[in-house]
Amino acid sequence: MNIITELRSTLDFKYATAKDFDVVYEYIYRQLVDANVRKDQACLDEALNRIREMRDLWKEVMKANHLYVK
Repeated sequence: MNIITELRSTLDFKYATAKDFDVVYEYIYRQLVDANVRKDQACLDEALNRIREMRDLWKEVMKANHLYVK
């Protein structure tokens, strides 16, 4: 949850995509809170799936810009 909070706090809203990222980060954060409060594995799995999707997206962006190192 701290990592998601940090990612949200560093968004630069002068770029339109920041709003999209904020929506995704908010969703992930809510899933993590729900998972913790309800002790719900499904909420945790959903949050982890979204986090992994975002990680994979960034890997592809970095590869496309020749910034990715294995």
